[in-house]
Amino acid sequence: MIRRLLLSMILLPLLCGAAGAVSLPPVGQRVTATIELFGRTVPLPPGAWQVASTGYGRVTGSDPGPYGTIGGVLLIRPDSQSSEFLLLHTNLLPVRGGWGQPSECTDDKALFQSVGEPRNLQNACSFVLPLRRAQLLHSGLPAIASIADAARLDDMLPSWALVSGFRVSDRRDMLDIRYGIAPRRPEPGAWFADQPPTLPAYRSVVRELGDWAQAARKAAQASLRDPATQVAALPPVTLGMRDVARDAAQEQISALQLGLYKLATYRVPSTAFGLAVSTIAVGNIYFGAWITLWQSLTHSAVFLGNELAWEWPTATPVMRLVGTPASPPVPVARRAVPAADDDSLVQLAANSATLPAGTMPLRGRYPVDGKQVPLPAGRWTVLHSTANGGFTGTVLGRLDGHDLLGLVVIHSNIEQTPGILGPSAECGRGDIAFAVTRYDTPEDGFCVYGKRVMPMASDERALRDNRLWAEAAQKLADQGIGVPAHLLMVGARARTQRNFIDARYYFALGADDPDTALRAWADLVQEPMEQGVRGRLPGDAEPLPWPWEMAAVQAATVAQGRATLLDLRAAGIIPQAELERQLAVADAAMADREQQRLSLWGRSFLKVATYRVAAYLDGAAVQMFFTGSPVQGVAVATVHAVAKPLLAYGNEIYWAQSAHGKAPAALLTANFPEIGSDR
Repeated sequence: MIRRLLLSMILLPLLCGAAGAVSLPPVGQRVTATIELFGRTVPLPPGAWQVASTGYGRVTGSDPGPYGTIGGVLLIRPDSQSSEFLLLHTNLLPVRGGWGQPSECTDDKALFQSVGEPRNLQNACSFVLPLRRAQLLHSGLPAIASIADAARLDDMLPSWALVSGFRVSDRRDMLDIRYGIAPRRPEPGAWFADQPPTLPAYRSVVRELGDWAQAARKAAQASLRDPATQVAALPPVTLGMRDVARDAAQEQISALQLGLYKLATYRVPSTAFGLAVSTIAVGNIYFGAWITLWQSLTHSAVFLGNELAWEWPTATPVMRLVGTPASPPVPVARRAVPAADDDSLVQLAANSATLPAGTMPLRGRYPVDGKQVPLPAGRWTVLHSTANGGFTGTVLGRLDGHDLLGLVVIHSNIEQTPGILGPSAECGRGDIAFAVTRYDTPEDGFCVYGKRVMPMASDERALRDNRLWAEAAQKLADQGIGVPAHLLMVGARARTQRNFIDARYYFALGADDPDTALRAWADLVQEPMEQGVRGRLPGDAEPLPWPWEMAAVQAATVAQGRATLLDLRAAGIIPQAELERQLAVADAAMADREQQRLSLWGRSFLKVATYRVAAYLDGAAVQMFFTGSPVQGVAVATVHAVAKPLLAYGNEIYWAQSAHGKAPAALLTANFPEIGSDR
């Protein structure tokens, strides 16, 4: 009974702790610079704002999966005479496959539209359009759907407005911001004419609002990826001040443009090589040049077709945001908490109240460089920390008297990295317990692995190979704390374009089936790591269970996907049918976790392979047509097939790491030293 009670005390917050996270800011709250929505810090334009209305909603159109709900906030200036307002919307739960664009980005009545071509589940678009108050009200946006009193709406919003808005999203999250203003000049009636106004005064206003949306979009995109300390405020809106410099975001280059650039860089060395081979084959430079000319034309078509087939983006679906009415709170049955069968789990929980001297109370997370690292239950001691080379290295220890129960070795960036950090080489290994890459793109990445490690002692070799661990090991030795000969470990690396966390967890105790236990625990740590690298792991985050607490790990994993949805239903925010639909999708996502099959190198190899097969057939056909010799056609095509893949592969890798028109890929692995041997 005592074991069951202690386990319930540990796991109950995991199932119920999300209740406070589903709420929105209270109406009347005043904010400046930023506002917190679902634990996300959203930047605002300069000046004071006041929460005028809040609401919850859903998406229509393409379904992104279990997103919990959409939260919306209407902000107005505290000065009732102001004609400005902001509409902010974001998602509660992260999704796996990205988000669609708003319908305004496809509206033919928009005065301005700018849509960035989607890559790697990263979408962005901006728009400007005029709206009357009634149109805004009937849009059904969650932030204003709860306003049923027209007189109240009259007090908050102008009778009409130019709305400059944008939506940015990545594979996980979405942020939709719309700024409204009713300028007195030029004459407002022309905004709603059948044809868009063409006078310079009108075009200037549209251009300025479009510039604002582009620049603000860039800051909003950063708020999805980066810790709050790295996010800039939204720029001010300064109509009629064209001399004010703005850093407008540039659209990504299109797949067609990029394909043409890649074709140009490839054709120069390829044509030179082809000319040499054709001249030797036919014994005549003029005839060889003629063959090379035609072969360049046909090869160019083949190359460009292959490029577009691999890189052409999928159509971005439209997702409208629609408010949903609240219903009375309802009781929701929760999943039963499993019984504890392992005495070591209860003993560990009991011992966590008895701490050695010098410990630092860290509940559920360790803050570093504006980010947070999730921690297993218990109190952790900072054994050593250092900062050099732009990285912070930290070793945490979980101590029980003179016994070492676990270690966490953390590396993170101090300042924003100039480019995305490369993947960990560990995630590509096949000789350890497991290694999985969930995704690895020029925008983001997450991989996790598990193995056994024999820690090295604090000696000259350790000081040379891994000084961070050597200093921590020496501190343990000075306190008479022994390090076990073998440790089980789980390593995880979460990356965005400008930030990363590399955390390695070492465990002194094991389970009957350690590999299965480590795999299950690795799945559990992914979500808090992805939150932590963005600086969004909440301060009241519950500690993770330890890997050998397998019932607790299973319960925490289920709670990770279901608890917030159950809280939403209990609060009456989503209906029962929506709860059941999202629970089914969440359960399916837990059972079938994302896994990236092709690395950048592998994808580039297959891409070149498909091109070379088509190019071989094309080359043989052109040679046979001009020479009339099948043997010579096959022979020349074979020479090309041997040499040109190297040119094509080099060209592909060059453009993959080029920053022209898109984010550069991290081609090389980036590693941190291990604390011992894993062989």
